[in-house]
Amino acid sequence: MKTLCLYVLYLMTLIFPLFLSAVEMSDEEIEMLFNDDSELKALMVNEGKLVFLKPPADRSLMYTENVLTITIESINNGWVHLKQCHYNLDPVHKIDIVYTYIQIKNLKIESKENISRARVVDQSVRLEEVLNNSNICISAEARVFYLNTNGSFSLRNGPYYRKFLDGYYPYNVTMLINYPDSQLIYMGSNPPTQEGFEITQSRNQININAWFDGALKTEIWFERKNNSQSNAM
Repeated sequence: MKTLCLYVLYLMTLIFPLFLSAVEMSDEEIEMLFNDDSELKALMVNEGKLVFLKPPADRSLMYTENVLTITIESINNGWVHLKQCHYNLDPVHKIDIVYTYIQIKNLKIESKENISRARVVDQSVRLEEVLNNSNICISAEARVFYLNTNGSFSLRNGPYYRKFLDGYYPYNVTMLINYPDSQLIYMGSNPPTQEGFEITQSRNQININAWFDGALKTEIWFERKNNSQSNAM
């Protein structure tokens, strides 16, 4: 049995990281990946440079949805609720979703589909016998909301990336960020909105939809509402 890294994706480097790794595949499984009509055969390999993409018509690509909920308590203690779902995982024998947050608690498997076995092992979720059209949703509490020296707050993400051997492949990541608009004002992001990195805002939510290959890092900025109002006077 050979071990190789099929997907690697991080959330919040050093602060809020997650990676999907430790895939065990037989020689026959590796050969199937390269001999079928999958995207790995058809796409050019990216060596890591971030390139935003026009959303493709084919939505069969693996993608990850994140819902992060910032509460009033988060402003004081930094803890944020995370729900994360991975869709269209490729069929493999075994894969580990490893969370390396500085602080994390209540890691749980909320649901799974077309995965024979899934279990929490320390700060990881181990999947076995992943079949076609498989999905899994996971929840946790993570201390990821940080106060900056200038009084603002940051939610830092990245790098996100999807990797096979030495190449990076197209990846779709969405983030729905809920925040208390009675206390916080969304101030901006890096990177800014553009094709392949769409940001929309409603009263107390921020939606990010990113299509890219390579490695993506993001930072979302907030200010206290009373500070912003004072500065405007």
